[in-house]
Amino acid sequence: MKDYLFLDDERVPHDVIWNGNHRLYQYDYLWDIVRTQPQFEAYILEHGIPSVVSFDNDLGTGMGEGIFCAQWLVDQVLDGNVKWNPNVTFLVHSKNGVAADRIKGLLNNFISFIENETRR
Repeated sequence: MKDYLFLDDERVPHDVIWNGNHRLYQYDYLWDIVRTQPQFEAYILEHGIPSVVSFDNDLGTGMGEGIFCAQWLVDQVLDGNVKWNPNVTFLVHSKNGVAADRIKGLLNNFISFIENETRR
C-alpha cells in the first residue's frame, strides 16, 4: 500500500496539471490507482484510508462516481467498518465543477463533524 490513492477511470496522476496541488501529482509511482467505485471500496476495506485521496467524479458508464465513493467512505467510517485517519488529505481533481464542489462539501462537512465529535 502507498500513502496516496488516485481515483480516476482514465488519467494517471501526472495528467492532473490543472489542480493546485500539482506537485503531489507529478510522480505516478507514489500513487495507487483505482479506476472504479468497486475498486475504490475494495482498496479502502483492505488497506484503510491512506494519507492522501484524490477524487475524480465521472468514472464512466457503470463504473460509479466519485461522489458516491466519498459518500460510501463517510458511511463506512460512521458505521465503524473503516477506521478514520485523522491525518488524511482529500483532494478533488474532477473537471466537473458541480460534482467537485459536492465532493469537497461532503468531505469538508464530515471532517468538521469528526473534529467536533473528538473535542467532546
